[in-house]
Amino acid sequence: MNCKSCNTEIDYHFLTNCAHCGCAVEPEGAPQHHPLPEVPLESLQKRLNWKRLLINVGYTLVSAIAFMITGAVGVWIGVGVVMKILIDFFDPVQTPGEYCGFGMAVGFLSLIGGGFLGTIAGSAVAIKRPLY
Repeated sequence: MNCKSCNTEIDYHFLTNCAHCGCAVEPEGAPQHHPLPEVPLESLQKRLNWKRLLINVGYTLVSAIAFMITGAVGVWIGVGVVMKILIDFFDPVQTPGEYCGFGMAVGFLSLIGGGFLGTIAGSAVAIKRPLY
């Protein structure tokens, strides 16, 4: 910005008078400060309520545990049926205990994998749709 009387360049953010001629600086087109948006009181109270937070955290934990058990059992049954069909298809004549170790490993991995995926799904559902 320039001084109106002597045309000297002035940074009106820091000076109130022209350093060259001493005239008062009247800023033109000063930046307008916009007020902060007002937050409704209801949303502030809703965010600060610790009881709701505690209920939603409990709901998330219960949901994650329920989905973990459901996912583990569901994947275990599904993988068991598929593996039984595949083993019967590829090796129709089996001796007892031939696939015992393989079945234990597949069963264990399906329980762990299903539990993991169920925990993720349960947490996602509880966070996406909280009780409060």
